Amino acid sequence: MTVAAPEAIWDWTDGAVGGAAAALVAGAVLLVASWLSLRVRRGSG
Repeated sequence: MTVAAPEAIWDWTDGAVGGAAAALVAGAVLLVASWLSLRVRRGSG
C-alpha cells in the first residue's frame, strides 16, 4: 500500500509534482490530527 498510493497518484496526475505534494500534505494533516486527538484523549482521562 505504501508503494501503490504514490504510484496511483503519479499515474492519475500524469507525473505532475502537484499530485505528490497534495498527497504529502494530506498525509501530514492526517498524522497531526491523529496526534492531537491522542493528546486530547489522554489529557481528559
